[in-house]
Amino acid sequence: MTTLTFRPFAIDDAQSVAQLVESAAVLADIAPSAAWPITPDWIIQVAQERAQATVMLQAGQVVGYANLYGVQEGLSSFAGNVMVLPKQRGKGLGEALIRHMALLAKQHYGAGFLDLSCFSHNQVALNLYQKLGFTPWGWEQRLSADCTEGLLLHLRSSLPLQRITASMASLDHLVLSVTDIQQSIDFYQRCLGMHPIQFGPPESSRYALCFGRQKINLHPAQAPLTPHAASPKPGSADLCLLSYTALDVLYLHLTQCGVTIEEGPVSRRGATGPIRSLYFRDPDGNLIEVSNTV
Repeated sequence: MTTLTFRPFAIDDAQSVAQLVESAAVLADIAPSAAWPITPDWIIQVAQERAQATVMLQAGQVVGYANLYGVQEGLSSFAGNVMVLPKQRGKGLGEALIRHMALLAKQHYGAGFLDLSCFSHNQVALNLYQKLGFTPWGWEQRLSADCTEGLLLHLRSSLPLQRITASMASLDHLVLSVTDIQQSIDFYQRCLGMHPIQFGPPESSRYALCFGRQKINLHPAQAPLTPHAASPKPGSADLCLLSYTALDVLYLHLTQCGVTIEEGPVSRRGATGPIRSLYFRDPDGNLIEVSNTV
């Protein structure tokens, strides 16, 4: 992601800020009392009425805006009119903007808490605020500019804001750089029962080997597809695959396929507990471990 920068709002930013709101429904969440469509004059008026009006920029373009209001020096401040460019939502910009406004509230007003308001139907925003440590402290029924009544939640978090920690669910796919794609497809299909697929546009067909809920994408080593690893090389991978097939049956099957077993069956420790494993190599020399859970 291109580096984000922040600076105080200037009158010349008003048109760009107004373009951050693409519909009356979005405006109703950001500024319930505002009339659609918002105008640069409205943006300027609100910025003058509130504190620390700030624009967020990415590659010189205004991609976000927010301000502070309801400031109680030494105690708390609200962050308001939080806007992010539609095509940039879901990329962490909202979190960056909220964190910056929290920093301004603490630096300029000694705030120990940051408050904000969010309608109960805006689940995407509520999920973000919850991860940042915001919890509800009040609510009110509000009638928005589109005459829709909603429950407006008031949320608070102590400063500094919590850091969001990443959490991964599973491995979707990995990439092997191979000398000969068809040779690799034949090996993994014949020896390990993987299902080959072809995907992408016809002029740049790509190949993958599917098994379970994962796949292995195959890249030609002589012309690796972008983006790719810093040094993609055939024979540099070391994989462990879990199999439903009993290890003694696998041993017999692999030897009948002409595969040399380098080690095993041996006991190892897998991601979730003990496993029994066989080790051998694919046509490029990648070390393949196939295992049963114990």
